[in-house]
Parts: sequence; C-alpha cells; structure tokens
Amino acid sequence: MAISDQAAGRVRAFAHGISMDTSTSLRSLEIEREAARSLLLAIRDDIADDAELAHDMVLGETGLFEAIDRALARRREVQAHQSAIKEQEQGLKARRDRFAAQEEKIEAAIAVAMGAIGQRKIERPTATCYFAKVQDALVVEAAPTDLPEDLVKIERKADGAMIRAALKDGREIAGCRLEPRPDTIRIRGV
Repeated sequence: MAISDQAAGRVRAFAHGISMDTSTSLRSLEIEREAARSLLLAIRDDIADDAELAHDMVLGETGLFEAIDRALARRREVQAHQSAIKEQEQGLKARRDRFAAQEEKIEAAIAVAMGAIGQRKIERPTATCYFAKVQDALVVEAAPTDLPEDLVKIERKADGAMIRAALKDGREIAGCRLEPRPDTIRIRGV
C-alpha cells in the first residue's frame, strides 16, 4: 500500500527521532504518536469498521507498534479475503468452462441436425441458426528463414537486460536512462 509523502515524512521523522539522545525521549514519544497517527490515517479507509481503533486514532492514544500490529492484522484479513475471492473465481471459472463446453455441444448438435436435413439456415422465434463461411486456417510449416523476404516480418525489440547493463557500465544511450525507485517494504508473516 502506498502512503502519502506527508505520512512517509512523518514515519522518517519518527525513525530519525529514535536514533537521537535519550534526553529527547519526550520528543520521541510525540514523534512516535505522530507516526502512529500517520500510519492510521494512511489506512483509515481500511479500518473504518473498527470503532475502537477509530476512537484511539482521534485521541492519538495508539502507539506506533500497536498501530503497526493493527495494520498487520488488517493486512492478514485482506489476504484472507483475497484468498477466498480467488477460490470463488476458480470455482466460477470451472463452472463457466462447463457451460462453454455445453454450449459447444449444443451448437454441434444443431449443426448435425441441420446438415442431416440439408438446411444451411433455419429461423426460429428465439434465434436464427445458419452456417457461416469461415476463413481457411493458415498452416505454415516452413521456417521463417526459408520464406521469401516479402512474406516475413522482422520485429525489432529493445533488449532491456542489455540496455540496463550498458547504462550501469556508464554508457550513454539516447532515450534510455535508469531511474532510481524507492525501496519497497517486504513483510514476512509468522
């Protein structure tokens, strides 16, 4: 989940605050509270149904580690929802595939019946069934190098790995550059 630059700044301020001298512990607590509030604000839409957490958020009573624990708990809930939805999608895909197979069998049966009576078109109240000419399938067994030049396409594609390596080696390539990207968080669950 991406958080706003302002919230990220608050979290960085918190991280910087912990590394300072212990004489600034009061300030560190304030920074921690602000970091917790920033984290909670960043995920507030996802925790709207948690009235206790919303109340603590308003009062600023939730500590950073508690806020992270609640965010991780919500993350686990979201993962469970994703897993359940994926299972439903797989079940629905299997059902859709069964219906598609049934549709193909029905169409084949109608085609056989129409062929048996020598009809190319039959009009019924709910549908019109007819045989349509389909373009012949192209079968190319020859290797592209064996075909005449006017019958082949040559595709020119950038080789990303080679360009990246060349740029890292200091080579200048017009229209290409390496753009630094921010680190991303990885979370390993227990």
